Amino acid sequence: MRCFSAPKKTIDIPSLITYNNIMKIRFYKNLNNWRWIGFLLAMLGAFILSDANTETQWLGWAVAGSSGAIWIYMGYRDGDIPRTLMEVMYVAVACRAIYNWIYG
Repeated sequence: MRCFSAPKKTIDIPSLITYNNIMKIRFYKNLNNWRWIGFLLAMLGAFILSDANTETQWLGWAVAGSSGAIWIYMGYRDGDIPRTLMEVMYVAVACRAIYNWIYG
């Protein structure tokens, strides 16, 4: 019995470059430590917030807000305005949540 395999697709490099230019896909070649710190703070903030302990949620929002501040800087530096605006809203919500947990 003969087994048929799918035909192999070849990648045309000039069309790939054109596709990336049209889609404005950015490749971040300079992954510096700030990106990793922002990622780790985001994970830590999500871990603290998902604990459902009301005594520590202000800390989770503070960690998540500091992560958002790092990503605001990275988005601004990369020229990625939509990501920067999304992170500005996230930091604003984090500040509101910290205020509500401490004073509310």
